[in-house]
Amino acid sequence: MALNTFDVAAAAYSKAIEINPADAGGYFNLGIALEAMQDFGAAVNAYDHALHVQKDHWKAAFNRGLVYQKVGDHAAAVASYDQTLKINPEEGDACLNKGISLHQLERYGEALTCYQKVLNNTTLRARAHYHAANALNELRQHEKAIDFYEKSISLGYINPELYLNKANAHVHHGDPHTAIRALDAALEIDPEYVQAYDMLSVAHRRLRQFDVAAQYASHALQLQPGYAAAHNNRGLALQAMGQDADALVCFDAALQADADLADALFNRGQSLVRIRRQSEAVDTFAALLEKSSTYPYAIGYLVHARLHRCQWDHHASDVLRLQQSVRDGVLTDTPFSFLSTGATQADELLCAQRFAQDRFPAQAPLWTGESYRHSRIRVAYVSADFHDHATAFLMAELFELHDRDAFEIYAFSYGEHRTGAMRQRLERGFDHFFEVGHLTDRQIAQQIRSYEVDVVVDLKGYTQDCRLGILALRPAPVQVSYLGYPGTLGVEYVDYILGDAVVTPFEHAAYYTEKIVQLPGSYQVNDRQRAVAPETPSRAAAGLPAEGFVFCCFNNNYKITPGVFDIWMRLLAQVEGSVLWLLQDNDEAAANLCMEAAARGIDPTRLVFAARMGLPEHLARQRLADLFLDTLPYNAHTTCSDALWVGLPVLTCLGHSFAGRVAASLLRAADMPELICEDLAAYEARALHLATHPGELRGLRSRLEQGRLGCALFDTDRFRRGLEQAFRVIHERCRSGLAPEAFQVPA
Repeated sequence: MALNTFDVAAAAYSKAIEINPADAGGYFNLGIALEAMQDFGAAVNAYDHALHVQKDHWKAAFNRGLVYQKVGDHAAAVASYDQTLKINPEEGDACLNKGISLHQLERYGEALTCYQKVLNNTTLRARAHYHAANALNELRQHEKAIDFYEKSISLGYINPELYLNKANAHVHHGDPHTAIRALDAALEIDPEYVQAYDMLSVAHRRLRQFDVAAQYASHALQLQPGYAAAHNNRGLALQAMGQDADALVCFDAALQADADLADALFNRGQSLVRIRRQSEAVDTFAALLEKSSTYPYAIGYLVHARLHRCQWDHHASDVLRLQQSVRDGVLTDTPFSFLSTGATQADELLCAQRFAQDRFPAQAPLWTGESYRHSRIRVAYVSADFHDHATAFLMAELFELHDRDAFEIYAFSYGEHRTGAMRQRLERGFDHFFEVGHLTDRQIAQQIRSYEVDVVVDLKGYTQDCRLGILALRPAPVQVSYLGYPGTLGVEYVDYILGDAVVTPFEHAAYYTEKIVQLPGSYQVNDRQRAVAPETPSRAAAGLPAEGFVFCCFNNNYKITPGVFDIWMRLLAQVEGSVLWLLQDNDEAAANLCMEAAARGIDPTRLVFAARMGLPEHLARQRLADLFLDTLPYNAHTTCSDALWVGLPVLTCLGHSFAGRVAASLLRAADMPELICEDLAAYEARALHLATHPGELRGLRSRLEQGRLGCALFDTDRFRRGLEQAFRVIHERCRSGLAPEAFQVPA
């Protein structure tokens, strides 16, 4: 054995066992020799014999655990270490190694318990602190993990992997700058440490330095061309820069290097969705779920890729699966997408809470109770949508009308830099306009805090490009959710949600973590300067028949459900010569909708698809329609206001949650309550009645056109006064030390 001639040693031990089969030491030493020869199965058998001969031979149990670890059978390793510790409870190495195997089994809490038992062991404590830090990282206790890495370093346990894992903790703790310093330390030890360059890509991506992130991933690939993780991270950097086609090349390369890399499959699916290749996205998410049935959010992305292409063959089972998974506590769906499933408000709340805890957990607050005494209330609007976007189309005039004697208005724009008339108008509409898209969430929050903002208003919620992590740092005394996301954010660090008596009745308060503020009229502001192209196109130019009733719905296609589509097809069947005018979201959706129409006995040519165009032209062409048919469970929002602005009646059905009650709110504020139906049966009957009673419909249209500028929905200054009164109340409550409370702003 001392000469490392293990085959000769094994033969000698085997002969010794023949002479004395009751010698446990012979079996034990045979196991060591066989293990050195990498004959692991025979080594385990030898250790088993040693334990059979001598039941308290803890070293045999320990060595057997080591063998199981080498071959990757960590469950068996844990059992061996348990046997070791039962015989010898003070054996620290067994406790430490048991923790390492538990970690490999993703039983991180149990692993941490093992490490904690040997933190004071003189010979093991440096390693124990290191492994404990790794477990804390997995348990998302990143700040504590960093402390343990520092302790391990102080005890002399220093290697590149430690600095790599420490950097990972700093990244997740929101401190990528310190992560970069840790990675520099790793590279000082090993200048060609590929994983460190890959993690530098992650850290710079968190700093929103996407081009630098792509360069570091490329450098990692120069050192190791087949490194799947680096291909994936380069793809994420390109994806963040909007280069999804190039990102797909990276994700495909990652999967070629490692076909089981679930992250690359998920990211590939996301890019396919973004470039509207929905069929491929469906296939990608389905493949991901075959490999990893519990991959976070994969089910939700699969279902919504199907919805975006109006693929309904799995609709009922998809919806039930999503809703049940949310109730089971699985990270199943993003809150915004989940609104389309018709879930209960209780389920919507659960989905938001779990998503927030996963992506935007509360951080140590930057505002710690100081009382500001400004001459004007400082209100900051935070969004990525200060450009040609629905939010800007609704809010531009409000920003301009704010009372500057009482309010100082800030914008923190973290979206992509944009130019154009709307952006210029918005920049002029604020007292202070800050472009902060290049900054981290913490840097933006610190900037908000440095300006002593009294009320911060998040306009994104969980919609695309959201950065709720800014509010998670509590940069302001009062934090408000408004307009962008129609539902609860499920977090305690947002104090209020701005709604109205229709979308957020007080009896729904149990389903909101925010306190409800009911604004007068409708919660939705509108811009009276919204331009409409002066020329209305001909029906032929719009692709419509010269004669016949025109039903329309310009909602995004994913909002169309089979049940609502059934109603629309029955209406086409009963109203001779009628057509249904829809937005063309993507070619796949159009083809599937035509197929679904044919399956219901309707000539697909009676579905007319409208290509996307500029807002003024889109508004003008809506004058050609006779009746806008809304969707459920997710209503028309800005789309409803657009239709009403040009005098097009909108028929809606009142839903049970915020997203399904918006059109009703808008119609009440437009003084058109007779277009609100309580159920889908009434909705269908009312649509048929209006389509077959043209005089009544003309009367509604005339009333809408004549009353447009005088109704609450389009009285921007009246809305401004109500909103500012809400700001005064919530600001004064905070300054008086009172907790947030629900209230209604009087008309």
